[in-house]
Amino acid sequence: MYGQTSKRDATRVKDLYYNQMMLHIDIEADCNVARFFKEMCSYDIDRYLRVYYEGANAFRDEEIRPLKFERFVGSMMSLCHFFEYHKMAIYRLSSEAVRLYLNNLKAIIHKGSHSESKTLDLGIEELYILQDLYHEPHNFIPDEYISKLKNILVKAIKVDPSITPDVIFT
Repeated sequence: MYGQTSKRDATRVKDLYYNQMMLHIDIEADCNVARFFKEMCSYDIDRYLRVYYEGANAFRDEEIRPLKFERFVGSMMSLCHFFEYHKMAIYRLSSEAVRLYLNNLKAIIHKGSHSESKTLDLGIEELYILQDLYHEPHNFIPDEYISKLKNILVKAIKVDPSITPDVIFT
């Protein structure tokens, strides 16, 4: 008898087979949740990140799983773009770069059927701060959490809103 499979074992197997399409769908879903809160509840980015902070404290992961961290960073950059420019752009980081914490991170930005690659202004120091914000949100008071997250994200994406095509919500 081999013993019983634990939830942790199942999670590791799932992470092994997690694909980039599913990551894209998850990030897009995160953006649509933010869109709902913005349009239906008049949330701004600060209020939305405060709700996110509360949820992150309640549902922390025991360990830092690279794919979850990759989703967190991609979702946060995509949300920042949405709240800043009122347009959707899905940011997905190069998974190898995130896992290895390389400088000059590349992101693949999806806008409708258009994709582009972009170097982000996001270095190793910022990735370590994002890791702390992701894994240890309880170490920050809400205003500090929101401020650190926004400062890193706005600097990282440096969006040129004239890039087309854009996805306009209807």
